[in-house]
Amino acid sequence: MKTLLTFLTILVWGTNGFCQKDSLYQMNVAYKMRLNFNGFRFYKAELRFNRFQSVFVYKEVSENANPSQKIAERRSESADEMAFNISLKDTNSYYITSDKEKNEIFEWVDLFRKTYLVKEVFPSIDWKIESEIKKINAHECMKATGKFGGRNYTAWFTTDVQTSLGPLKLHGLPGLILELADDTQEVELFVSEIRVEQTPLAHLNPRLPVLTHAEYRKKLNEGFDEMSRQISSKMGRDVTVKVTMGSFKSIELE
Repeated sequence: MKTLLTFLTILVWGTNGFCQKDSLYQMNVAYKMRLNFNGFRFYKAELRFNRFQSVFVYKEVSENANPSQKIAERRSESADEMAFNISLKDTNSYYITSDKEKNEIFEWVDLFRKTYLVKEVFPSIDWKIESEIKKINAHECMKATGKFGGRNYTAWFTTDVQTSLGPLKLHGLPGLILELADDTQEVELFVSEIRVEQTPLAHLNPRLPVLTHAEYRKKLNEGFDEMSRQISSKMGRDVTVKVTMGSFKSIELE
């Protein structure tokens, strides 16, 4: 009975809720999120949206969730070489706002202990909808595959909730994404709750500097160069360390 009531509520919201002025988010979807970058990290995530706007928020729930900058060292087969796996985590909460009408996305990014807004164009993902179907929490879901940010994703979405806005920056499907994974299983999301709930829109902090995606990647490389100098200075004159993008793991690979 509870499942039926939830389903009917979603249908009513889908036909009437969007008639209101889009000054609030009208829907709240909770996910469990797992990232596997040199070890598993677990997150609670929420997608809030109306017709044109969304915010995706995720927060780490691991026991060791402390703001930090971490370098994990691994010695290679050669005694003269050393490799580093880099994990940067300057905050425990992450935010992505999307606006279809304005054709833009902003992501709050903490980079080497400084906070920025990274501005991007609203993405156009070439989703391939396949014939496979499965049930998730009593919702009939269709399978879709698409590529974004250097990863190949499989998404399961339902048309019970009419929206083209999705978690992270994965927009463009004709329904709500309930499950998501990339082909390496480094990025995974699973829906845990769907609620009709009005919440205030997320507002950008006008005092934060704004970067393009290219400028953000440049700052990453500059930060790695500085990290290389700091590590080399602590290891002696005869040792040179180079930290590159190849040793950095993130949701978007490009």
